[in-house]
Amino acid sequence: MNIRNTTLEDIDIICHQRRRMFEDIGFAEEAVASSMSKYPSWLREQLENGNYIGWFAEVGGDIAAGAGMWLIDWQPSPRSSSERRGYVLNVYTEPDHRHNGYARTLMNAIIEYAREHQIETLVLHASEFGEKLYTSLGFKPTNEFTLKVS
Repeated sequence: MNIRNTTLEDIDIICHQRRRMFEDIGFAEEAVASSMSKYPSWLREQLENGNYIGWFAEVGGDIAAGAGMWLIDWQPSPRSSSERRGYVLNVYTEPDHRHNGYARTLMNAIIEYAREHQIETLVLHASEFGEKLYTSLGFKPTNEFTLKVS
């Protein structure tokens, strides 16, 4: 297995994995298609400005898994003095490569990057497929509430 960072040339692969992730979770095709129509331009902008950092696990020349982190400006608070948070997203393993530890390896790369760059807090939204992995790495559920305004 080889771990490498994603580049602008990888936008199509990242989008493919993101689409598949949402389909596997069970989102309706219309909702996935709608969100994916806007995603490539958002991703390009975030990659260009350095706010999206991604990793791929390559096995035998194939991209077996991917994961990303979106760096978000954040206000200092009593829980963290860091002015950036890492939002973990796009964690996906291709079906033929699942249960080989690739997602764990990528998550460890994200955690190490955060340590090296003084990013004190990582957040993510987990599907039922990822909960066991994330809790084993030390992620804890929080008291966050959401409201969709529209």
